[in-house]
This record gives sequence, structure tokens and C-alpha cells, in this order.
Amino acid sequence: MAYNFGDFKVNNVIENVETPATVTVEAPATVDTEHFLDWNTNKVQDITMEQLSQTSRELGGNGAPNNGILHYVFIRQILDMCAKHHFNAEIKDLFACKQGSSQWPGVSVVDNIAKRINEPELLQQRNIHATIVRRVFCNIALTDFNQSNEYTNALTISYSQRGIQAAVGQHVYACHNMTILGADQTISTFNDGSYNSNGKYVRNKFTYEDVLAKIDEWLSHMDAIAHDGYEKIEKMKRTVIPANVMYGLFGLLSAYRVQCDTMNKEIKIKETYPLNNYQLNTFIETCLIKAKHNAYADPNHNGFITAWDFYNAATDTQKAKQMDSVQIIPQNVAMLDFMYKYVF
Repeated sequence: MAYNFGDFKVNNVIENVETPATVTVEAPATVDTEHFLDWNTNKVQDITMEQLSQTSRELGGNGAPNNGILHYVFIRQILDMCAKHHFNAEIKDLFACKQGSSQWPGVSVVDNIAKRINEPELLQQRNIHATIVRRVFCNIALTDFNQSNEYTNALTISYSQRGIQAAVGQHVYACHNMTILGADQTISTFNDGSYNSNGKYVRNKFTYEDVLAKIDEWLSHMDAIAHDGYEKIEKMKRTVIPANVMYGLFGLLSAYRVQCDTMNKEIKIKETYPLNNYQLNTFIETCLIKAKHNAYADPNHNGFITAWDFYNAATDTQKAKQMDSVQIIPQNVAMLDFMYKYVF
């Protein structure tokens, strides 16, 4: 095991650590069928496909919607593609997110529509029909690939003011974490800060049709994606990170975050960090607790954590209700890249 900042690696790997239907299940809503909760105190809210389809439509000067296609139409087309490939597709998460700039927020109320609705003003401002939703985050699980009720293959969709992002990976049932096992399993209609395998910005300009075509390609090769994901996850479960190495990884992640955020040109790097400062605090706490629990099973009582637990502690902080939804896919990929560089 090497332990230094120039060539930092974890080499401790141990073995043995512990006919399709086409059904679509709606994500549960936290509101009544006609109204959202107060957006001032609930920036991210559950929504159903039916509710999403009833929100107010925002069209450009050419009569086309933002991103060239309405959010619910885009998601519906993906569900239809899943059915075409004979997969059981289940919406696990569907959120409307009031994120983005104040000039063009993820959610807005159309006052002239709201005022025509015959109900008290407070309810008018929350009425679904008077609300424009520009930012949606969706996880679609393909339950045909269920692995011991622990995880299954899934598609992640982020629809926002900036464009459309999509990814394929594994959905962890217990915590709804998304595991995206490589930049080649993502696509975006805008430069979201993603990097290719050579560390270069991904600058390809894709349309929403390109995104749909890529998703169709993923669905065509889903068996191989499932097998590859299973192999990588099982390797993570077998890879043990001793406590002293774990502390070094904390330091690397913190230094990485500083270099990404700093204004000092001498040390600044233009990359997507795996975790921001707030996420790091939660992540480190989770890892420390897990390592302490594992210390009781360690003969040396030094504690350890598996790479799978380490990765899940990170992705558990990368959720729409906890961060900017546009950054979820890039940060997820950045975390795995970090682990490939310093852990495997």
C-alpha cells in the first residue's frame, strides 16, 4: 500500500467481504393534485407525471419549448423506449426544483394565469396550472436488473434552464443513490463541466434528439451495462480502505475542492470537484462512523471502510434535495474518477 500525495493508492483488496412487462409507476407527490407547497420554504418538491403535464408551458419566440421539447414529453418518450425494449421502467424520483438564477429560476408563477383562478391568492400562487417548471430531476429504475434487492440499472434525467443531461448506471434501493460508473455513461446538451478520460472538457454540442438516441443505445446494451456495473460494484465491496488511508483521502478531496473554488490562478484548476465543502462535512462524518463500527471487526482495532461504502457516502450527498440538480451527474462522475485515481 502506497501512501503519499504524489502516488496515492489503496492496494488492499480482500475477497468475500460480506418475460418483461412494461409497467410505469408514478413517483409519489407531497402535495395535493392541484397545488405545490410554498416554494419559498420547499425549493425541491415531489411531482407526478400527471401534475408535470398540467404545469404552464413556456414557449420561445419560435413557438418551441425550452430545450426543444417539454420535460414531461421527454420523460414520456424515454418510458416508451423502455417499453419498446421490454423493460420494467419505474420512476423512483421525480422532482420539480426551484434552482438557478433569480432572473430565470427553476420554478416561476405566471401571475396573469394565477389571478384568473377562482381561489384564495395564497392557493393561486401555488396552483400547478399557473406554475412554470423549468427544472426537473428524474430517476427511472429498470427493475429487470435487480441485484439481491440492493440495486438495479437506472436512467437519470436532468432537465433544466441550461439544457438536458442523461446518465445510465445503478440505482441503490435503500438510499436512492445513483451510481454512474464512467463519463461514457453520460450525455449532455450543454457543457456541464464533464471531462473525458483524458481529462479534457467535454465540449460536444448535442440536441435532445441525440440524447434520446444515446438512451436508446444504452437500452440496447443494457445487459452488458448491468454486467459491467455489477463487476465494478463487487470490486468496490472487496476493496478495503484502512482508516489511516481514509484520512489521507479526506485531505485530497478537501484540497481538490479548494483548488476548484479558489481565485488564485497559481493553484486553481478548472474541473468539477466530487464534493463541495458542505458535502465534504457530511461525507466525512458518515465515513468516520462507518469506520468506527467496522473497527470492532478489525483485529487491529484500527477501523476500515470499503470502497463501496466510501463511494456511497459521497453519492448520498449528491441528491436533488441537497444540491444543484445540474451538478449531480458531473459530481457523481468526478467522484468515481477520483477513486480510480487514488483507490483502485
